[in-house]
Amino acid sequence: MNKKLSFSDKLLQFVLLELEKAPARLFSRHELECCDASAFPRLTDAGLLKRAPYSDPEGRMGFNSEGVPCRVRKIGTEWNLVPTTGDLDEMEPVSTSVLELWRFNLPGFVQIIKQANSLSLPVSEITDRLHYIGEFKTGDANIAVCLGLFSSDTHIERHAGLKMELACDKALLLTPSYEIQVPKLRADFERNGIFCRTFAMAMRTNDLAIDFSDLRAPAPMPETKFVVPPLTTAEQKYRKTYHRRDTIKFTDKKDGARAYIIEVNGGETSLNYPELLVLIRLASQSKQGTLEGWVPVKEMAEAGIVNSEDKKAVGRAVSVILAAMKPYLEKSSVPIIENQRRAGKYRLSTVPTRIKTPDTRWLGNMSAKILKEVVAERSKRIQRISNARAKSRP
Repeated sequence: MNKKLSFSDKLLQFVLLELEKAPARLFSRHELECCDASAFPRLTDAGLLKRAPYSDPEGRMGFNSEGVPCRVRKIGTEWNLVPTTGDLDEMEPVSTSVLELWRFNLPGFVQIIKQANSLSLPVSEITDRLHYIGEFKTGDANIAVCLGLFSSDTHIERHAGLKMELACDKALLLTPSYEIQVPKLRADFERNGIFCRTFAMAMRTNDLAIDFSDLRAPAPMPETKFVVPPLTTAEQKYRKTYHRRDTIKFTDKKDGARAYIIEVNGGETSLNYPELLVLIRLASQSKQGTLEGWVPVKEMAEAGIVNSEDKKAVGRAVSVILAAMKPYLEKSSVPIIENQRRAGKYRLSTVPTRIKTPDTRWLGNMSAKILKEVVAERSKRIQRISNARAKSRP
């Protein structure tokens, strides 16, 4: 059964994405077969789709043969689809597939993931949105694995103490598509050993096998730490303006779907797209050699690097960057990212020649590439919030 089932199945994806919005959601056979008719018997044979108890369909939404939104109404003794805008003359009979309801067997799906990864300890439901799958052991670390059905940061921030509750060294929250949106919340969770990963990020293969490589216990640090080389004669001219000498190296190595690895004084860390975009802008200004590397917050907002409506967006991104770099930085009283608070400006405080890239055009090309994705994702998030607010209004 596991060989046939994968997270890329169209019908499985549809069901899981809907459950992120509403964990108790039921599905009509009609909508399931419209999504992927060939997959419907496969999921039922696997025990993942089960008939739900009968419920009165009066008022249930559906679509007629022409794709027009309708409500299910009983006219006489027959059930019919009646357009939400129109009259009874335009109604048509309801097929049994519209009336037939199915539910997704989430405990069964959790059990399949558990078996595919040979996890220990019994599965359990923590809340309707959080299900414990099992425990993975690597070296001297125990990693608790859970399935999370979240659609907003509000849902996940309630579980900040999850690692303590499960008595584990680290916790992995698998989600169908949800990613933590607020950078500081994501950084706080990961700093506390709780990692949120989508199926696409966590399952490198197509058989529900989880890749734990980025969560394994880190290798012991070598006895001799990386030594920051002294400034060259040519670099000495920068010392009056830039007071640090740390090396920041951008790389083409990805860390999941929306993050890249950077090297700080030889130590690797990763940044997600929103924070990486801010760091790239600061690095670009420093490499240009103008304005002493300072970048106004207003400019980053106008360029779409951060949300123009969020006055603290740059500050939060900088906090995440600083936390990621901290373990590898040379000790200094000057922060690696300086801030002129009254002027609303930020800059990198290391010597510009210590900022390394794969090639001379890398910063500009990478900025353009990920800016489109960040802006698109931000627009989707704003629209979701707007729709949610509209639905909540009386």
